[in-house]
Amino acid sequence: MQFTGLKDKNGVDIYE
Repeated sequence: MQFTGLKDKNGVDIYE
């Protein structure tokens, strides 16, 4: 799980 630097539509940080 690495932080993508992106946020989803809810403003939650995205990890993948």
